[in-house]
Amino acid sequence: MAKKTKNVRNRARDMIGDYYKSNREVEKENQTRQENKKEWTRSEKTLLAVIILGAIGLVIKYVIL
Repeated sequence: MAKKTKNVRNRARDMIGDYYKSNREVEKENQTRQENKKEWTRSEKTLLAVIILGAIGLVIKYVIL
């Protein structure tokens, strides 16, 4: 009777494989999001303008004055 050997799993390979699979899924999701890219909403444009004006104000306050 042949001695039965224990089936050894390679945990590092399994972890790298899982990471690779999940990364492919995330990459596909990101690609579909970029293909369906929408225009900026009014609130997003307003917030961006406020941030830019605030940054300009800080530069003027600390550099020029």
